[in-house]
Amino acid sequence: MASIQQTHFSGLAVTSLSTKKKLQDRGTNETFNWKQRYRENLVRPWVMLFTEPIVWALSIYTTFLYGVMPLSLVAYPVVYSGLRGWSVAKTSLRYVGLAVGMAIATVGSPLLNRAHTRFVRKLSPIPEARFPLQIGFSWLIPLGLFWFAWTAAPPVPAAIGIAAGVPFGIGLLTAFLEIAAYLTDCYGRYGASALAANGVLCRLFGAAFPLFADRLYGYLGVGRGTSVLAFIAAAMAPMPLVFYCFGATLRERSVIHKQVTREV
Repeated sequence: MASIQQTHFSGLAVTSLSTKKKLQDRGTNETFNWKQRYRENLVRPWVMLFTEPIVWALSIYTTFLYGVMPLSLVAYPVVYSGLRGWSVAKTSLRYVGLAVGMAIATVGSPLLNRAHTRFVRKLSPIPEARFPLQIGFSWLIPLGLFWFAWTAAPPVPAAIGIAAGVPFGIGLLTAFLEIAAYLTDCYGRYGASALAANGVLCRLFGAAFPLFADRLYGYLGVGRGTSVLAFIAAAMAPMPLVFYCFGATLRERSVIHKQVTREV
């Protein structure tokens, strides 16, 4: 990834100006320090993760969502293989609901961009224009979890529990898309560093969450265990609303965001 070329517009503009300056300075003693550049790019995501309130707050939210996804999927074989006695081949049908939900979110992503354009015209081009629709979509995550928690086990028809993956998948993918877009809008040419900080934390906890899934569902069962996740998701669902209302205040306290704003 370190060798992938920049694609963000403002980043390309900065790169173009930097290239012109190098051409003008050719013949001088100025040299490009690759070691320093790579050191900055490797350190910056960690600095942003621990010092930028926007980054660490959204990272906590997305980390929970990223961890809940594999954790909740552990419940599928418990329900469909254990309680319903499905074969391995038939049990693969359990992912249909989640796949449909994410497919709907993917196909509908252009509509999110159109809605964002309308909100930009209404609110002015601020990063928080990413969140009005997500304020509602964020509640689809606890809805899907509660739905699955109390409809997955027999005697409820299996299709009803599988269908719970539809709102869950829509809520998850729209959250990831909108938060990534928000971080990019906030940090401009440092957007990749903000996404890297967010991604590292997500992957670490995403790998750790399934490790205690057996104990969670072993002690509480699928219904109560998944309900615990749903209650936590419901407690965190107002996060887009919080950023919509107070995002500007957080950006004012962001050192790197101010730096990017001055450079534009």
